[in-house]
Amino acid sequence: MVVLTLLIPFLASLMISLSPNSAKYQPKYIALFFSLITFLFSMSFPFIYDFADGAYGGYEKFVWLNELFPFEISIAFGVDGLACLLVILTNLLAISAVLISFNIKDKAYYTWLMILQGSIIGVFVSLNLIQFFIFWELELLPMFMLITFWGTGNREYSAMKFVLYTLVASALILTGIIILGYETQSFDIIQINSMGMLVDSELVSFAFWFLMIGFLIKLPIFPFHTWLPDAHTDAPTAVSVMLAGILLKMGGYGILKIILPTMGFLLNDYGLLLGSLGAFSIIYGAIQTLKQSDLKRVIAFSSISHMGFVLVGIASNSELGILGASLQLITHGLISGLLFLGVGLIYERTNTREISDMSGITNQFPKITLIMMFAGLASLGLPGMIGFIAEIIIFIGSYQSLPFVTVVAISGVLFSAAYMLWSLQRIFFGIEKNKYNSEDINSWPQLVSTLLLMFPIVAFGIYPQPFIAIMEEGLNFLLNAGAIL
Repeated sequence: MVVLTLLIPFLASLMISLSPNSAKYQPKYIALFFSLITFLFSMSFPFIYDFADGAYGGYEKFVWLNELFPFEISIAFGVDGLACLLVILTNLLAISAVLISFNIKDKAYYTWLMILQGSIIGVFVSLNLIQFFIFWELELLPMFMLITFWGTGNREYSAMKFVLYTLVASALILTGIIILGYETQSFDIIQINSMGMLVDSELVSFAFWFLMIGFLIKLPIFPFHTWLPDAHTDAPTAVSVMLAGILLKMGGYGILKIILPTMGFLLNDYGLLLGSLGAFSIIYGAIQTLKQSDLKRVIAFSSISHMGFVLVGIASNSELGILGASLQLITHGLISGLLFLGVGLIYERTNTREISDMSGITNQFPKITLIMMFAGLASLGLPGMIGFIAEIIIFIGSYQSLPFVTVVAISGVLFSAAYMLWSLQRIFFGIEKNKYNSEDINSWPQLVSTLLLMFPIVAFGIYPQPFIAIMEEGLNFLLNAGAIL
């Protein structure tokens, strides 16, 4: 089932590229159909697989190379609880991305969108480091193509900047993977994690930092963040949804999946440094958000701020801190995805993202106002919504080991409330400046794309236990490996 879930988006991209150019075979319907199938398959994972004690569901392994290396390189697939939720999130966001793109009829667009979905799933279901790296690199191509050909503004510059930052991150990650592979004599993630902690050495420290910096660039964390606002600003709406909703989470997943089970003991030495970097990113991202006039850049910098919470939770090296960081990956994916959907809906009707040009639009677009108010309140961590659960767990988990860092991080919540409420007030309320010749949401694809993300934000905010239970099982591989000291 796991391999099939991975292959379906690539099959969809092939079918779309080969489909005839006629209304009967519109690529958007093919993309939507296969995205729905992939989502339904992934939704079955929590019911058919047992993730207790760090077990992997749908495990399959094929030997790829065995003679050229002192140890084998295999192709291995499977999901634990953490990967399961991230795959579900990927597929849910892919459905929303397709629906919000229904006005685009270009086959190539949906072909690349499906390849992007498949490559992201490949990162989360890979159980071999080389295979993990191949899928990590694969997502670069569809992202570059989607921003370059369907983006806006200075799209070529933003796409190239994204590529350059990603290539630097990839070089660091590949170096770390090679060091880790030769230290453990394996590239098999399950086998490596089962060995427990590596022996502390200078080479292991190098592997730790190569991998950590590579993943922090993707997360992203200050000072490795500058590619993100540009990429968001010029990307089409669907790509911004996928970028903020799931691509950033690949960095956090890499730290949780690869670094902590083998080199987590180094957080005793570097936890304060990393936690301080995370807290600074929280404050820095929030302050930068207050300075932005473009609504997309507001949400982009808010993502940098929220990813700082992930790093603080991980740096605490506590059970609750790491659980909260893992939950934050999912919650931010839902909330940021919804925020970018809302921005896309506004831009489609006003042809601007400048906050100063959009005063008092709530009378013209009440449904969009409701969506953006909902997403904004979720983003600032309103109790009863899923964002509150993740952040409060991070704060509780990190306070014991990093008290000062935690206090600074908590202050970031105040900044979040300030920039989000101020932005919403300037856009939707006040004196109506312009009259737009556009209607509020009046098509089912746009409405469904937002409702798909709104429902879990409330449902798991009110009753988070099933969500937390799957995540805890997914983190058992860390606990068993002794990463939590």
